[in-house]
Amino acid sequence: MTLEEQVKEVKRAIFGNTEHNDNGVIALYVEEVRAFLLDAGVSEAKLNSREVLGALVIGTSDLWNYQAGGVKYSDYFYKRVNQLTRGA
Repeated sequence: MTLEEQVKEVKRAIFGNTEHNDNGVIALYVEEVRAFLLDAGVSEAKLNSREVLGALVIGTSDLWNYQAGGVKYSDYFYKRVNQLTRGA
C-alpha cells in the first residue's frame, strides 16, 4: 500500500470518511507512526502492507487525541507493534 492509501484508510477508520479536512495533520501523524514502526523493527514489507493498518489507526488516533502534558501511545498500540516486529 502507498502512504496515500494508508492515510485514506486511517481517515476512514477514525472519521468514517476520507474527506475529513484535517489540514494534513493525519498524514503527518501516519508518517510519524510509520517511522515509529520502522524504528521498532517492523519490516518495510509489513510497513507497506494492509497488516499494519490497525496499528496505524490506533497510533494515529493516539496522536490525534493527545492531551496537554504530552502524547501517550496506548497499551494496545505497543502490543501490536511488538507482534508486528516478530515472525515472518
